[in-house]
Amino acid sequence: MITSDWSDYLNIGTSSANIDISKHRSFKIQCILDILEGCKYHCPGCFVKKKHNYHDSALDNVLSLNIDHMDDLVLGPTDFFGADNILQILEDPRMIELCRSVEGIQHNTSIDGDVTDDFVKDVISYLESNEVYTNLNYDVQIAVDVYKTLT
Repeated sequence: MITSDWSDYLNIGTSSANIDISKHRSFKIQCILDILEGCKYHCPGCFVKKKHNYHDSALDNVLSLNIDHMDDLVLGPTDFFGADNILQILEDPRMIELCRSVEGIQHNTSIDGDVTDDFVKDVISYLESNEVYTNLNYDVQIAVDVYKTLT
């Protein structure tokens, strides 16, 4: 639920979360694609699975669902800018085809000093050079190392 939904839910109980499922006129579908491999960051305490996430059939499997319109693709499980295969995924014609039928991409990142600004710039430049990606909304969760930020 988004922030206003929580507020409505807690204060007056009018959130869509309180509406019987049979009375909804539409549903938002998010597809979680845990296909990113590796991570250039070495965050202390990280427990994210970084290997053996990508399978060549993963994008075909999602396409075979024939969902006309999905709300978002959620890319993970590793850091978007730190993943070793992020450019390969973004350049894949199947990923581009999927992105034609979604509103946006959700991902997480920490944009730490371990990944060069040039690599991050390459990923952003690719996204900005492709019309499909420039038409998407991006919902980015940014992890911040408070200790590094304050020192």
